[in-house]
Amino acid sequence: MPSCTECQDDGAITVLLNCTYEIGPGAYISETESFSSFGVLSILHDSDEMERRALQRHRLTNLLLPQTLQNPMFFHATDASPVGWTAMVDKCAEVGFEMIIYSFGSDFNIETLNQTDIARVKSQVDYAKSKGVEGE
Repeated sequence: MPSCTECQDDGAITVLLNCTYEIGPGAYISETESFSSFGVLSILHDSDEMERRALQRHRLTNLLLPQTLQNPMFFHATDASPVGWTAMVDKCAEVGFEMIIYSFGSDFNIETLNQTDIARVKSQVDYAKSKGVEGE
């Protein structure tokens, strides 16, 4: 490993993981060229305690990929009957789901021009919104 004064600090150790190309475009460059492709991030745990390690992974994920922790929790609705919809919305609001999606088997037709069906879906979505759940 070449000496790199910028890469070292107090307590630094020899690299144990080497992520380089053995074949492919990174392997066929000359000494004067440079090729940059991927980076590797690794989390070093300070404990063997499972909960502490999980919290560290969560913190790293929140730092690097916050969008993965900010997606809404949604439920796929397969029963869009009036009784089924009401029961499902009530249960989703109780357990913390943020969105309900009409799924396959729910008899939802996005291309319908039938005003009765449109009014039914609108009333279902309005009921979901009244409980703090989005209906899509």
